[in-house]
Amino acid sequence: EVKFLEAYRAQDKAETLLGAMSAQALAASLLDWHLEAYFDAVADLERQVDHLEDKVLLRPNGRMALGRMTGLKRQVSRLRSLLASQRRVFYGLARPDFLLVAESAASAHYVALVARYERAIDEVEHLHDLVVGSFELFTSRTTLDTNELVKALTFLTVVIGLCAAIAGLFGMNFDADILQTGNRGFYGIVVAQGVALIAAAAYVRWKRWL
Repeated sequence: EVKFLEAYRAQDKAETLLGAMSAQALAASLLDWHLEAYFDAVADLERQVDHLEDKVLLRPNGRMALGRMTGLKRQVSRLRSLLASQRRVFYGLARPDFLLVAESAASAHYVALVARYERAIDEVEHLHDLVVGSFELFTSRTTLDTNELVKALTFLTVVIGLCAAIAGLFGMNFDADILQTGNRGFYGIVVAQGVALIAAAAYVRWKRWL
């Protein structure tokens, strides 16, 4: 069964004035409950978007996040399509030439119903903007992670280049005294390169470049 009809029937178990309502008022009440189902769906999707954005910020997972966002966008598009397809119904019931409603005491309810329908449209549009914003957040986070990776690779390239330059300098075919130190000189160069690497890493961390 339709959920909003089940909820409407559930409230009839208590003492209400449903039996005294006119046909026009009953139809307006049912349509209002119908719109309430859309508001509930929007609220649920908003919670999902908030939860997804938190996960993107804390523990980004590209494929998972992108798949969830695509699914949310598909659901929002379906809501927009369903509401748009009902525009003629809600606006038509509130037109002054619709005598069945215009000449009844329930006409004011239908005017309010149109306003509620327009609010539902606005809520869905706002939800669509939230989903688009989550895509932008995901893109920004991915760009930030890529920049961090590029900086790390740049630092690694500089360090490797420095070590290669030192090794190449001491591998030159000259009989300089500094090149005649044997194993002691070799281990000294290795230690010096290690110290330079640690110092460079500490400086980069201190500057918060990585």
